[in-house]
Amino acid sequence: MEGEDSGRESEGAHESMDDEDVAIADAETESWSGAEEEDFDITLPPSHSYLSSTARLEPVAGRAVLEPGWLGKVPCLAHHSVVFPGETVPVLLLPAPHHPPEALATIRNARLFGLLCPCPDDSAAHVSDYGVVCEVLEVTPGTPLGFKARAHRRFRVREPSRPPPPLHHYETVQMLNVVILPDVLIVDPLRGVRLASMDARRPRAGPHVARQIDATLTPWPPFIYDMFDSDRLERVVRTHFEAAVGKRLPTDLVSLSFWAASNLVLGQRDRFALFVVDDVLQRLHMLVQHIGKQRRVVCCAACGTLVARLEHSFAMSSDGLHATFCNVGGHLHDVMTVSEATNLVLTGGRSEEFSWFPGYAWSIAVCAVCAAHIGWRFDACKRGLRPQRFWAICRNYVQPHDLVDSAE
Repeated sequence: MEGEDSGRESEGAHESMDDEDVAIADAETESWSGAEEEDFDITLPPSHSYLSSTARLEPVAGRAVLEPGWLGKVPCLAHHSVVFPGETVPVLLLPAPHHPPEALATIRNARLFGLLCPCPDDSAAHVSDYGVVCEVLEVTPGTPLGFKARAHRRFRVREPSRPPPPLHHYETVQMLNVVILPDVLIVDPLRGVRLASMDARRPRAGPHVARQIDATLTPWPPFIYDMFDSDRLERVVRTHFEAAVGKRLPTDLVSLSFWAASNLVLGQRDRFALFVVDDVLQRLHMLVQHIGKQRRVVCCAACGTLVARLEHSFAMSSDGLHATFCNVGGHLHDVMTVSEATNLVLTGGRSEEFSWFPGYAWSIAVCAVCAAHIGWRFDACKRGLRPQRFWAICRNYVQPHDLVDSAE
């Protein structure tokens, strides 16, 4: 996959979705109509098989367990988007003379590295003091060094640089002193006064009535304890996402809070605010507030042109509604997948090389108004493969907005 620079070519090279292009697409669809239909296997993208062109990624044994409060040095890279614990992270570490040997040895032997978050602004040009430790799961044989990792624990840099360093400063791996942050889950204060004699009647009475009865045994009114009702917050979050991804949601509250924060379409500031919170209940409260005012469209971050409606988003990966991928130049892209997009034009031809979605060819998509790189269009290479076409939108190149008349 090509990076950001490839998406900013001259307007004369753009391939727009004109009548001729639509006619060709309709002809292809008609000629393939007799083919046996097959749904795309959404477990393929998280394997990141494109990282190795000659062999499969090799699993590694052993792991380093870092508990909250752990202090030490970690080799760190930077990403222009916030990565939450639980996400799959692909990395292609291109050879560079300035990579510290200590950093490369830690990645190979301890099988961990840190991924720093950008500063909480929309430019994502500088690096913050917060990041996530990633555990290496699989590696590519030979060079360049490629590996698939799983984001595990949040951390904070103990000796941050002032002013914040630019993102390109971390094109070479840096060894940083970090402290692992905790994820605090406060126990429901009503649990200690809960009447065991009410347990048989709780399903019939309902959770809200049962909590009101429990609260009468305390000196505080019931609404005080509503702030600690994690069951209610969990129901709101699950209900919001189950329509799009079904029951494939984490079971524990900590993992659910991170998964939901990762998959909500939010601006950089809101994502960063969710990341730095240590209290799981507070993170769930923030998520419920964002769900209540969820935006309906995403627009080009450069000029504000409507790009896609969130009602058209769907999961092309078992990781969720979005995923992080790596291009051939080693750049990470945080993308969401939508079935329909508007005001985009294509530049260059189709290519299957380094495709993030096996069985699909990609084309670079740019904004039809300002020519800013927005994402890619993927077209099926096999007859009957469903969906036949979809769009991968880079979340850093768009901004969520309310649906307004000007965006229509």
